[in-house]
Amino acid sequence: MKKNNLFRNFSILFVLPIALMFALSACSDDDPVSADEPDGPGLNVLETAAQTGQYSIFVDLVSEVGLEDAFEDEDVTLFAPSNQAFLDLPDGLLDNLSEDQIEQIILFHVISGSVESAEITDRQDAETILGELLLIVRNGDFISINASASVEEADLAASNGFIHRLDEVLLPSAIRNELDVANIMDVAREAGDFEILTTAVEETGLSTTLKYDRPTTVFAPTDDAFAEFGIENVEALSADELTEVLLYHVVATDGTSDTFDTQNTLLTLAGDNMFVTIDNNEVTVNASTNVIMADVEAENGTIHAIDNVLLPDSFGTIADNLTKNYNLSTLAGLLEEQNLTDVFEDETADLTLFAPTNDAFDAISAELDGLTDEEVSETLLYHVLDMTVESGDLGESQLVQTLNNDEEVLVEFVDGTVLINESSTVQIADVIGTNGVVHIVDTVLLPEDLGGGAPAE
Repeated sequence: MKKNNLFRNFSILFVLPIALMFALSACSDDDPVSADEPDGPGLNVLETAAQTGQYSIFVDLVSEVGLEDAFEDEDVTLFAPSNQAFLDLPDGLLDNLSEDQIEQIILFHVISGSVESAEITDRQDAETILGELLLIVRNGDFISINASASVEEADLAASNGFIHRLDEVLLPSAIRNELDVANIMDVAREAGDFEILTTAVEETGLSTTLKYDRPTTVFAPTDDAFAEFGIENVEALSADELTEVLLYHVVATDGTSDTFDTQNTLLTLAGDNMFVTIDNNEVTVNASTNVIMADVEAENGTIHAIDNVLLPDSFGTIADNLTKNYNLSTLAGLLEEQNLTDVFEDETADLTLFAPTNDAFDAISAELDGLTDEEVSETLLYHVLDMTVESGDLGESQLVQTLNNDEEVLVEFVDGTVLINESSTVQIADVIGTNGVVHIVDTVLLPEDLGGGAPAE
């Protein structure tokens, strides 16, 4: 099967009215100023830009390559770099551009349709006449394009659209690559080992996230990693599921390997944590995935190539979600020693696990060493409920039965904190998997016959 057909089921690139296609977040210190209408309301967008004198370099470039027709009849919105924006380009860049490159730059600033700044909300993509997407984000009154250019002045009206003045010249992908300022998507495409990943990113509408958000780190599965995962498994995902999986590989930080500690918990754009460890200069993700090429630099962040496809918590069993978290390795090891791992691998189960951290087990290590295997098993099962109970399901106080011979634990919700048996605090709630939920706690719970406290009520 050809790779470019792998994601035919996920073709959700948005075809929206242009007024809904973008939202702008700005980096300027001042709010964008709305411009007064120019004299001569019959002037089109290009003529209006020429009349102001603020865009003479842009207007001259349009004339130089003969693109006046692009601004004459159809309604358009022009994000026009000021003269100063062109002067801020690297020395000699403009003089060394070919006509084709100048044409690309011009068309990368133009969107079909007439859009005032008041119509711009939130964050979306907008397709330029060049065919390449812009990331346009609004944050209050501030407006930015591609996370770097700010709208300095908005809503200069013309007969067939509006002009929004930018403080920076936007550069399309081909030119960024030639200037060695390629973003993550550019670098991934050029590398040639991430064709499936980049196709999936484009099909799910995430390309501008990887192009322009900064700083960004991507743990990028290679084509071989996707093949090992199974193309049929990828194709079985819904569009929303594929988006979640892809976002689980992205972290909003510039995480070069020299910034990592021995153990690192990273919050991904999917909202779940990723667990990165370093041992003898070997970088491992979620305990089973290897970084096979680290620190591939891009203009807006870093790529680490990995040999496996990572899955968010909601795709794994409780056993899976324990195994990938280095903070829960003691618990995972004890479950395996007591032949209890199967309980948490069962896809048909419906469980809640109060999972003590490694530190919690370290705190009772002497006591734990004195327990028989049967007592260890009883202790472990005392942390398990035969039902899924998320934190939002809790009342102020409730007794619930555990898998340790139905012995009860007391679960209380006090001032926004979940307490178990009045002493163990839930540190991280609602790690939701396919067969239940994990709540990470800071204390090991002991059954009553082993000296544990609580119930009554």
